[in-house]
Amino acid sequence: MNPLPEKKHFTAKECADAWGLSVQDLLQYGAYGKIELMVYLELTEGTMYVFRKGKSPREEIKRSVWGDFQILSPMVCRDLQVHPDKPCPVTSIEPDQSFKKKYDSDDILGIDLFQPFIENGERRYQMVTYENLWISIEEKIRFENSMNINIPSNSFINKKRRNYRKSSHHLIIWDIHEDLSNQLNRQPTAREVWKELEQNHRFYDPDEITIGEITSKILEWYDNSGKKQFFKRVSLDGFLSKERKKQKNFEKT
Repeated sequence: MNPLPEKKHFTAKECADAWGLSVQDLLQYGAYGKIELMVYLELTEGTMYVFRKGKSPREEIKRSVWGDFQILSPMVCRDLQVHPDKPCPVTSIEPDQSFKKKYDSDDILGIDLFQPFIENGERRYQMVTYENLWISIEEKIRFENSMNINIPSNSFINKKRRNYRKSSHHLIIWDIHEDLSNQLNRQPTAREVWKELEQNHRFYDPDEITIGEITSKILEWYDNSGKKQFFKRVSLDGFLSKERKKQKNFEKT
């Protein structure tokens, strides 16, 4: 792993390069709450809230001023990932872990921000792009330990990323498998993977350059030349079994 200088915050690009990932990958982790991506926020007001398990509606905890380095909400991470070429408004952030520890692990906390800047007589949010994303030294260490990132150039996923172009349908399917594995804390079934592919493939293929129509039986996808190809649902079980075996064998080496 490429060493990074000692400092309190790193750009997401610095960390992504050191880990053999892309900023898009990190945003996907951020969208699922697997990593805390930060933005340097100019002073703005916002309301902290909590959804307590089994209760509704949400409770407003306090209204306060927020600034400096703040954790982006998964919603903003997802918006930025889906629209990588457009600055996204920072509409919400997350409390840090020191505050979350005061609540039950099942409680959902967040901070809704107000529109602090006046432009042409209208209020607007602060905008964020890939270049504005940061990761704290504490989160960098935690993420490396949780993902067992030591020598990323040898990791299974990154080896696949060198073998397939970024938008390959194979890679998209495997990314969905990995995300569901993390969410469910188990290997997902082929049925669950296909369902997620049907419902959320635009999240994984936001530029719509790989995935075409999807039915319960077949997936249309486009190769590097733009030619339409087909992947059958009945082939998914075999594909996942083969990829899981590859990963298992690779982890043994």
